[in-house]
Amino acid sequence: MMTKEDDNSKESHILEPVIINNYTIHSEETSLVEFWLTLAKHKKVFFLTFVLSLIFAASYILTTPETYTYKTNITIGTQAESKPLQPPSEIVAYLDDAIIPKFLSRQHSDNPKSKLSVSASNPKQTSFITLLSNGSIAQKESITGMHRQLTDYIAESHRVIADQKLSFLNRQLSDLEIQLSK
Repeated sequence: MMTKEDDNSKESHILEPVIINNYTIHSEETSLVEFWLTLAKHKKVFFLTFVLSLIFAASYILTTPETYTYKTNITIGTQAESKPLQPPSEIVAYLDDAIIPKFLSRQHSDNPKSKLSVSASNPKQTSFITLLSNGSIAQKESITGMHRQLTDYIAESHRVIADQKLSFLNRQLSDLEIQLSK
């Protein structure tokens, strides 16, 4: 006849998971052999996924044109005490609102398929203006030409301002010389 102790010894023991630091630890660990057998069993799925990923990556790389960023830094002319002839923020605003749209509309009318863009910015606390454009190697000449035209426009407007200030200063100098000669 079986006693209660014998009955308990024949029962299977169920191991309870242990919770430590919010992680459940089971006494049964997955071995590397089991993991390898699972991978081997599903090797066709893994291989197919790998090959399809390679095909999609290669087609993306081959069909997407390379895009480059073209950057031009322009230093604003200064007068005495390193004060700029024009505040850079004003130049950027004028370029963005009036000049760049005019240049882009001219560029798009010459070449309707062209999708060129130019943006002007002024890094904080500097006397620089940065022109940025994105495009392909084939658009390099168009972009550099547009950047050159914008740079020439800024240089010409500075020449006009500098000439006006110079003529004003020359008039003041001649007035002072006349006063001194009296």
